[in-house]
Amino acid sequence: MTTLDPHALAELVRKNPMFDAQWYQREYPEIEYHADGNPDPAFHYANYGYKENRLPSVLFDGNKYSAFHNLRDVNPLVHYLEHGARGDYCVNARLPEILTKVSLGLELLPSERLYYLEHFYSTNLKQDFDLANQAPVTLNEKLLYLHAFGEGKSSDEISAFATKALALQDSTQQAQALKDLGLSDEALSHVQSPAVVLKSAKDLDLTKLPENFRVKCNGYATQIYMHNKSRGKLPVLQNLFAQEQQRAAVFLQQDALSPLYQLTPDLLVYDLAPLIAHAPKNAVPSKVELWCVNGKVAYSLLFGSAGSNTVAIYDRDFKLQASALSTPHGNYRIAPVEKCACFDQLVAFAEQCARDRAFVSVSFLTTGEDYVLEDISLYPYNNIFVCSNDFSLKAAAQIELTK
Repeated sequence: MTTLDPHALAELVRKNPMFDAQWYQREYPEIEYHADGNPDPAFHYANYGYKENRLPSVLFDGNKYSAFHNLRDVNPLVHYLEHGARGDYCVNARLPEILTKVSLGLELLPSERLYYLEHFYSTNLKQDFDLANQAPVTLNEKLLYLHAFGEGKSSDEISAFATKALALQDSTQQAQALKDLGLSDEALSHVQSPAVVLKSAKDLDLTKLPENFRVKCNGYATQIYMHNKSRGKLPVLQNLFAQEQQRAAVFLQQDALSPLYQLTPDLLVYDLAPLIAHAPKNAVPSKVELWCVNGKVAYSLLFGSAGSNTVAIYDRDFKLQASALSTPHGNYRIAPVEKCACFDQLVAFAEQCARDRAFVSVSFLTTGEDYVLEDISLYPYNNIFVCSNDFSLKAAAQIELTK
């Protein structure tokens, strides 16, 4: 094991999310700090605290770790950082206390917030994500990471994570949402109804489709775009549509126990004419998704036009939070997405939808100046908001985050 001087050891501990200075001070108020010899909580834990069986935070039970690895006079957190394998090292006995604080709307300390978010994520998505040691890959993991480490996150915003709606919407629910919202006539002018609704891919008839169209399968966020339908081959399109229905059916199985969220795998065909009328030839719409918390846009997801495989998350001040670009060669890098000309109109539309609601997700398709509503999500599903992952981010293990 690497030998470090006391100050270097403290710096190693100080920089790791599994050490929580605020928690350490609250947990052990009897410790005295002074510039000469014991300047701060990280120094104390790194050099003295572990010998007294003190813990660095609720994220790491050093005593349990030391017993398992038979450590003697070795700081368990430092050993874990150098040699340890991933495992459940949280102080599980503290979870009920943290859940009580969340239910009462009390502020969580940094490590408590991480523990709560990890627990919430694994409980609802049936997937584990180690916030302190794992690079975020999917959009869901990015959002979780931002809630854990983003600056200025209030308990309201954190608890709002537990009431976000699934980004799946069928035509009936969207129509009901629009009725409930009481939108202005100007806003409703940007709402499209499907030109054709297909119960099965086998029912596809090219002669009945618009010349330029997009297809969305009910309950699934993937878009299929077709410019000039005369170039389409019926068997190829039927196969493509059938694949989308099959993917949507997976959600149907998951939603079987939800009385509020009954999805149908219909194929919805929309005319692209309103979007491309004033756009460059063969322009493909890009997607903008706005998440509103307590009536205001909190995050913006900007997707590159279809085929670019770009997605970026911005905060309410339009500062880049996370971004990724996947290329045909499998390379990934930070790639901001350009702000569309009608962005302020989209924000106004979304915040009109979000009045008096804890959380609303509103997504649009735009070619720059023009836009149409794609989806509104108002209804909670299993207390989690799930992002679609259409841009193959599952493989993007090297995604970086900027703040």
